[in-house]
Amino acid sequence: MKYGIDKYNFIFVLCAYQAFKVIKKGANVQNILIGIGYITVAAIYFKYESIIKKAIYKILPFLIFYTLLGLLFESFVETLFEQIK
Repeated sequence: MKYGIDKYNFIFVLCAYQAFKVIKKGANVQNILIGIGYITVAAIYFKYESIIKKAIYKILPFLIFYTLLGLLFESFVETLFEQIK
């Protein structure tokens, strides 16, 4: 017997939890729309899962490199200006 969590059930429960958590704050139009947004995101992910994963795998290395290089450059510039003061 295989034990594990079905990813579809997990994602649906997670999105439903987030939606109801937002609506629990108050049943106004803004919170209801945010809750619907969480459920919509889950539905879109289920429908286009393979396309989303391919896009993430193509973009992720660039984002990691961009973030690391950006942080390095930012640290260098901040340190340089602190030394100038």
